[in-house]
Amino acid sequence: MPASAPKSPATQPADTSAGTRQPGGDSAGQGAAAAGPGGPADMRAEPQSMTSAADLIVTTPSGLYCPAGDFYVDPWRPVDRAVITHAHSDHARIGHQHYLAAAPGAGVLRARLGADIPLQTLPYGESIVHHGVRLSFHPAGHVLGSAQVRLEYGGDVWVVSGDYKVEADSTCTPFEPVRCNTFITESTFGLPIYHWRPQAEIFAQLNAWWRGNAEAGRASIVFCYAFGKAQRILSGLDTDIGPIVSHGAMLQLDAAYRHAGVALPPTQLATDVPRADLRRALVLAPPSAQRTAWMRRFGDYADAFASGWMQLRGARRRRGVDRGIVLSDHADWPGLLQAIDATGATRVYVTHGQVAPMVRWLSERGLDARAFATEYGDEAEESEAAGAAFADLYAQLDATTSSNGKLAALVAYLRTAPDADAAWAVYFLAGGKPRQLVPVRVLASFAQTTSGLPEWLFDECYQAVGDLAETIALVLPDADRADNASLAEWMEARLLPLRGQPPELVLPRLAELCRGLPLHARLVLMKLITGAFRVGVSKLLVTRALAEGGGTDPKHVAQRLMGYTDIGQAPTAERYRALLADASVDGHALDTGHPYPFFLAHPLQAELDAFDTLLGAPTEWQIEWKWDGIRAQLVRRADSAWLWSRGEELITERFPELSAMAEALPPGTVLDGEIVVWQDGRVQPFALLQQRIGRKTLNARVLREAPAVLLAYDLLEWQGQDLRERAQSERRAQLERVIAEYVHPALELSPLLQGDDWLHLARQREASRELGVEGLMLKRRDARYGVGRTKDVGVWWKWKVDPFSVDAVLIYAQRGHGRRASLYTDYTFAVWDAPPEVPERKLVPFAKAYSGLSDAEIRQVDALIRKTTVESFGPVRSVAPTLVFELGFEGIARSPRHKSGIAVRFPRMLRWRHDKPAAEADTLQTLESLLPPS
Repeated sequence: MPASAPKSPATQPADTSAGTRQPGGDSAGQGAAAAGPGGPADMRAEPQSMTSAADLIVTTPSGLYCPAGDFYVDPWRPVDRAVITHAHSDHARIGHQHYLAAAPGAGVLRARLGADIPLQTLPYGESIVHHGVRLSFHPAGHVLGSAQVRLEYGGDVWVVSGDYKVEADSTCTPFEPVRCNTFITESTFGLPIYHWRPQAEIFAQLNAWWRGNAEAGRASIVFCYAFGKAQRILSGLDTDIGPIVSHGAMLQLDAAYRHAGVALPPTQLATDVPRADLRRALVLAPPSAQRTAWMRRFGDYADAFASGWMQLRGARRRRGVDRGIVLSDHADWPGLLQAIDATGATRVYVTHGQVAPMVRWLSERGLDARAFATEYGDEAEESEAAGAAFADLYAQLDATTSSNGKLAALVAYLRTAPDADAAWAVYFLAGGKPRQLVPVRVLASFAQTTSGLPEWLFDECYQAVGDLAETIALVLPDADRADNASLAEWMEARLLPLRGQPPELVLPRLAELCRGLPLHARLVLMKLITGAFRVGVSKLLVTRALAEGGGTDPKHVAQRLMGYTDIGQAPTAERYRALLADASVDGHALDTGHPYPFFLAHPLQAELDAFDTLLGAPTEWQIEWKWDGIRAQLVRRADSAWLWSRGEELITERFPELSAMAEALPPGTVLDGEIVVWQDGRVQPFALLQQRIGRKTLNARVLREAPAVLLAYDLLEWQGQDLRERAQSERRAQLERVIAEYVHPALELSPLLQGDDWLHLARQREASRELGVEGLMLKRRDARYGVGRTKDVGVWWKWKVDPFSVDAVLIYAQRGHGRRASLYTDYTFAVWDAPPEVPERKLVPFAKAYSGLSDAEIRQVDALIRKTTVESFGPVRSVAPTLVFELGFEGIARSPRHKSGIAVRFPRMLRWRHDKPAAEADTLQTLESLLPPS
């Protein structure tokens, strides 16, 4: 940032031009050269939330912005000019073009963000003028180099506090009150339940605990944040008790403190301390080290967690440690009020933490108090980086099969994660998948280069693991420093910018990103990069966690979550907060394009003679065809229409005829139905619809040859009213009236079927294939419209026709993934290209399948594959044609892209035909006989 060098802050007039480097800062080439008057146009055009034209600081999607000076303070998205209050990861993020910070914090900033960041510094108390705004840094007492930012413009003075505490400690310059008109304050511990004991008293208790453990021959392990908290604890330890061990993730930050002149006792790595001496040691470790293999070396140990949150018994229990040490680098309730009062400010903006209570308290005492919505972490500094917290959450979810255990972990994470990080976490857990960030070949090259493994050995590792992301995480070297970036920063400033970059830029960036991550975090990183993030959490479980954690109606959360993972919209703190908003905020989301969660049916697999007992009379059911199309909801609200698939993909543009039809419907209408190609009064094969979906552009010929129709079978909203709680029969009656009134060629009513008994309906079901449908749908006439495939079995049933099936020969096999990585579970099947009497007939592959066998059968097949392997090429084994399986599939169509000329839908193994030799397997002629008439 350009700077003017004032002779005296009290007498120097405001300068309106770009100046030179202020004495005491870094070289003029670092951050000063590129910040000329005016700044880039896109920064000035960014949407702003202003309370008056005179506001020096406003909120924007990128962070707190000073319009007069054209710079940001602690922005959470990459910007051109960033003023940084301190080096914690939620305030100092990677990716800005220029940084300005207080000089004492230069070392820790470079340790956190990289030695080569374009950083300009300014001593405490000195000022610069940029575009007429005078700026200076003043001690905040939070951590080394932390600062309040004083801004003066046109006689108005604002102070941005960043994070601060008022109790002095020896590791940073004490807090200095700064007089101002407007004060922007944090409120992490902004409730009167938070009162800190004097630091000397806390250190005395800590040393007494350590001494008692050492005398008992037990190591004392203190989990604490690696930057700030760890060094503060170090400064108060009694070195006569025993050796002090620092986790490797803290070494670089310890060194930065010592280089800045902070007196810290000597520390050692655990590997450098004799095992006998470890029993007397005090060990400082980041929270991410808890319950990791690194902890085993300490044997029987006592552990503690240092944080202001340890004031609460519930927080201590959740951490699962022996002792809670109430020590915070943030101000407590009295400290916050003391600091605010000392500024003399008449207007106060409250950012992160206990915002609402603090605003109300200050307002009731006569101050003009307001809230600023930011993406700073309420407790990232007090526990662990949100990125590490997400990696820990992944590990917890991966380690349990209990739904209650997963739910508890999700709720705990969402209650403590900053909104910006929770937004991304929900996106991934609910099934969101951003486009591939780095090509697989580049990732493999990176892993081989970084690990030093030859290609063949890396391939062997991959085959043994069966998961590319896990393989890369395992072969990379251990972390040599701490990386405490938030999940939002990882995605927005680090990972998403990798897409489309050339390998020569991507490879060194990946190496840098992985350096600060332990194994479980590297695994999550690689899962995100490869787009293979799966952890056994259903969307319904995510919905329950959001509702429970936010105290919101699950139905409203479920509806708002529809479309949340749409690839066209990035998760943001604002979108996350909208998920949890009161229903009154958005009127049940009925004024938006959100669909309702789809209700799903259970498969009906009972024998026909059990139907009367299981289902009662057919008259109790609404019976329809089960269409073979795309399940969709048509949402018509306000002046717009949206078409959503069951997979929560917005597909409006792919079906312009349905968009045109929607305009004929009144606003406040939501239809549930099936998109099909409809010609000559009947549904056409799904393959025709599939060809249309695959096209990037739709011309008149496509629309003419494959016209789409919505077969409506439910009405979820009418005249803006949610009808889902009403009976199926009532919704159907209203639907029939709507279709009759609003006639359109692209809208059809799904017809109902009648039958005197289940046998009569079974005979109608037998005609499904001739009609191009999959069977029957049975819906209780008194049923409400539920959410997902609920445990409320017996409300909706799908009575599908039996699948197509042929007997096929297994010819290729490949190892599976995840828990099946060591077994051959992915198979390619073939049929003969001619009948048995043709002597030179060959097997032609036509389908791949991996599901349908029991675990015991998989192990048996795996053993036979190993014994009958003919040759291997890469990960694939060619096997002798001896194993025959009955393969089932839902649909079949011609396909010039397949060697057999045929493609099948949803192939799976129905049974292992031990009784049938390969020579008796089916032929291509058999498959062709199953094709629908052209």
